[in-house]
Amino acid sequence: MSLPKPRRAASPTLRQVFVTGTDTDVGKTVFTAAFLAWLQRHEIPSIGFKPLASGSREDAERLYEAQQRQVPIDIINPWHFAEPIAPLLAARQEGRRVTLEALAG
Repeated sequence: MSLPKPRRAASPTLRQVFVTGTDTDVGKTVFTAAFLAWLQRHEIPSIGFKPLASGSREDAERLYEAQQRQVPIDIINPWHFAEPIAPLLAARQEGRRVTLEALAG
């Protein structure tokens, strides 16, 4: 299935898309990488983020590759924790504190 080319706005506008899912391995990163590729084909400036990751950094690396390695991995994924558990629990184990301000910053 192919989507039509988007119409250009008269003036540039900032739009945000937040991709979320109910569980691990439901396709959030696969969708995001495909969406980034579509945006790039249509020359629409875009950037994908994986703000929090625990255990493997594979999803962030996939987004890094989807963006042709143009965005540093530490920008894509600023909060990475070693233990493969919920990020907030992993942060506590590492003595780090994640705040909404830090995530939005």
